[in-house]
Amino acid sequence: MTASNALTRSTTRHAVMLEGLKTEEVNQFASTLKKIDRHLRLSLSGTDLTEFSRTRMEKQLKAVEKALSEIFSNYYDKLAGHLLPLADYEAEFEARNLDNAIAQDDVETVIPPPRQVRAAVLSTPLSVRGPDGGKLLEPFIKDWTKVEKKRITGAIRQGFFEGQTNAQIIQAIRGTRKNGYRDGILAITKRNAGAVVRTSVQHVASAARFETWQANSDLVVGYRWTSTLDGRTSKQCRSLDGAVFQFGKGPRPPIHINCRSTTVAALDSRFDSLKIGRKRASKDGPVDGNITYYEWLKGESPEFQDDVLGPTLGEVFRHGGLSAQRFAELNLDRNFRPITIREMREKEPQIFATADRGVKAEPVTASSFKRVHRLLEKQVPEHSDLGTLELRNRLAKGYKWEVATLSKETQKLFGAKTNKVWVSDDTLVKQIRNRKGQPITLESYQLVDGIISHSDDVVILNEKNVSFLKRDNGKWYQVIAKTTADKKEIYVVSLNKVRDSDYLRIVRRGKKKR
Repeated sequence: MTASNALTRSTTRHAVMLEGLKTEEVNQFASTLKKIDRHLRLSLSGTDLTEFSRTRMEKQLKAVEKALSEIFSNYYDKLAGHLLPLADYEAEFEARNLDNAIAQDDVETVIPPPRQVRAAVLSTPLSVRGPDGGKLLEPFIKDWTKVEKKRITGAIRQGFFEGQTNAQIIQAIRGTRKNGYRDGILAITKRNAGAVVRTSVQHVASAARFETWQANSDLVVGYRWTSTLDGRTSKQCRSLDGAVFQFGKGPRPPIHINCRSTTVAALDSRFDSLKIGRKRASKDGPVDGNITYYEWLKGESPEFQDDVLGPTLGEVFRHGGLSAQRFAELNLDRNFRPITIREMREKEPQIFATADRGVKAEPVTASSFKRVHRLLEKQVPEHSDLGTLELRNRLAKGYKWEVATLSKETQKLFGAKTNKVWVSDDTLVKQIRNRKGQPITLESYQLVDGIISHSDDVVILNEKNVSFLKRDNGKWYQVIAKTTADKKEIYVVSLNKVRDSDYLRIVRRGKKKR
């Protein structure tokens, strides 16, 4: 085994062990969750809040918030007590890693002092893109605890103003036994804790590794991004895999919440001979260490490629005439943020010509719709820490299904060149995120054609959006469809149940046609 092979393999193996450590740290949050649960049940075990005055209610909320602040503060101290020693270990490991890889008597690596490593961990901003981008480690964790406190106290305040009993408020916070307590606010807190802890551990390991490299700048001149070769890797990490950066001129893991990517030292040119024979791990076993994610993906089946990329980008990937490197470059903007398919289409329209012909048009009754919808129902709650736009970029892969056929009269309302209406997985992500608690199910989308063709009211909201309203069993249902700028496609952008007051607002807002 060559020295460079040893460096890559040991770094990859260490990344796997780090994932195990993340899981252990996440599991330790369980005791904190029990303390929160116990305190809330005790606080709400007496007189129903419905009998409280507003002043007394706010006093009760302040007491709850104070207790939660203490519980979360103790958890932070405990977590920090694990993360900082981890930083020391990671710096020492990376120095040993370099020693073992180079294995030359005249080369000696330097381990930076623990105080220096810990300072770097706390003073280096996270590379995470999005609302948490640029935060330091301590604010990143503590801001999350503030959000969770507000979520819990907000549920109590909302219950009070809606006249809920203490038992109903506790159930909203804890969840129901029927659903394994996965439908309560504390389940969201648990998921978010997992995301914050995993991201924090990754940041600590990354910052410590970089501090060691910079202490050995005569040996290490940069770093190579290394992503996990499987189907769960994010668009950002897929596109960055294999990229080499100089220090201070590129992103570093974690680039997003729950990032699993790592980095490998790029050695000085005098060690170039060590690159021969390098290997790296994949879901199918060891592969050439110099291969990038998209080069690896080209050797996988079309079915697996579509699972990773979605059908449209899958066709572009196979038939767009792009190299793996160019495809990777098109997926990110200059700030290493993932771009949408629409943005990519505007950037390189010619590569989609073949792809659009190759994507099979399927109806909303197809098994692929059911599979993707059920997958998104699971994935969307798991990413409750992300904003809606970031969530859509992460989960939507360009799937679309035919959901309705318009009459000539209705087609004219859009001024469209087609009478077909589609629903995309991007809309499904938004629907699942925003329609929680509404009776919008997998089967609801099969009713869209009927709502549009037999609507009781049609309201033109603007030059692109039309609202179709239908009353069924005393309830109003609304479908909003939108035409694209070039008038070539029409998409459902919203499917929801509306109250009578909402119905009147919608009718007043637009131009009623029926």
